[in-house]
Amino acid sequence: MKNKFIIIFSMVLVVFASCKKDSTPTYDVSAVTVNTDNYTMGGTVVAKFSTDGGVTFGSTMPVGITEGSVLTVKLNNGTKDLIAANFTFDWSTSSLTADNPAGDVVKFTVSKGFTISVKVTDKMLLITSNRTTGEFFSLDVATGAATSLFTALDTVGNLVGVRGFTYNYTNGKYYVSQTSNEGGNLYSIDPVTKQSTKINDNDGRDGAAIWDAVVNWTVVGDSLIGYGDFNGDGNGFYKFGLNGGRAATLAVSDNLCCGLGMIFDVPNHTVLMANGSNSNDGEIIFDNVDFDGTDVPTATINTFENFSVDLSATWIVMKALANYNGEMYGILYDGDNYISYLVKVNLTTLKITNIATIGADEANQCNVLYSLPKYAL
Repeated sequence: MKNKFIIIFSMVLVVFASCKKDSTPTYDVSAVTVNTDNYTMGGTVVAKFSTDGGVTFGSTMPVGITEGSVLTVKLNNGTKDLIAANFTFDWSTSSLTADNPAGDVVKFTVSKGFTISVKVTDKMLLITSNRTTGEFFSLDVATGAATSLFTALDTVGNLVGVRGFTYNYTNGKYYVSQTSNEGGNLYSIDPVTKQSTKINDNDGRDGAAIWDAVVNWTVVGDSLIGYGDFNGDGNGFYKFGLNGGRAATLAVSDNLCCGLGMIFDVPNHTVLMANGSNSNDGEIIFDNVDFDGTDVPTATINTFENFSVDLSATWIVMKALANYNGEMYGILYDGDNYISYLVKVNLTTLKITNIATIGADEANQCNVLYSLPKYAL
């Protein structure tokens, strides 16, 4: 009997050891953080999870994931997945290492309880347009090489003579102003079809003065704020509705003119403006200007690098300015020889550096420079 008991006890020990060996740990995702500080496409960005190799995804944060299993994760804004063609991704601050920390769909091999952290950032394009053809291009800021993007369409033919360009992040439309040589009209453009719709035909309606040009403008809430030459009303800032109706005169300032490349600081209602009103040959003056017309001289640049010609005795203006990937770029126009240069502007060192000629004559002027998110094409 004694031996029989020993045999039974031994068998019990074997059973317990076997159960313990077959037990595989499971882990949870304890937190997910999505940084959208530099994301502008809209919606609510959330992580989507898959435990079946990416066949199906759900939004519930996974728990009880078996050790050694692969968890696949992507981002979605409520209507579409975010992809690497339009955004950059950084998963490197997650507590487990993703198979591709810069990917739009990543895999984590589970070895412990962990957190997921990702930063998503808009990819941007620096764009310009040819005044004569209406074709828009993206520009390589290292070489100035131009890549065709689209051609804006008018009711008949192409929309030409574009002067100011802005993108409305709320309704997804482009808004452009036209130079006075082509009528000085205002348009919205459908970003999908690239078809323009005239929203103001510059006919002086409602007692408004006819303008020579709305030089540059931006979207502020449900309005468009532009600066231009309004003839009898004087140069200044003017407000339009998104339907093109002239809503208000914000300020008149005849001390600002010529070139008028602008970077708008909408929250503070100010503009960094290349003001050619009082500039001499061979120099570009920058002012900070409030929407009320108050201008404060900020910098004067007369040092030009990497140009094959001497600009010191040349009438030059900065037709457009744009911040792109943390640097400032502009279109410098040689008014004596009708040449458009893509340049880099440094307000700290007070230097303007030539990157490339992007318009070699008057017929190929480039008036637009704008930093556009890739998803907006």
